[in-house]
Amino acid sequence: MRVVAADATDRAPLERALGAHDAVLSALGPTRRNEQVCARSARALVEAMSAVGPRRLVVLSAAPCCAVAPGSRWCRA
Repeated sequence: MRVVAADATDRAPLERALGAHDAVLSALGPTRRNEQVCARSARALVEAMSAVGPRRLVVLSAAPCCAVAPGSRWCRA
């Protein structure tokens, strides 16, 4: 595993960073200032991956663990 830093919401730097890799691991989360970072980075990341080659994506998430909507399938143990 190699850590690569790039602007996660900008496709061009992601393409440069991802070109020689087989897989991508994303562990992004929102900050109080930017609630859209997850959606914007997911779009840029998938577009960059499609353009330069990595075909596997692993996403780590920290969904809220205390208040889960009834019937939610995201937090099953």
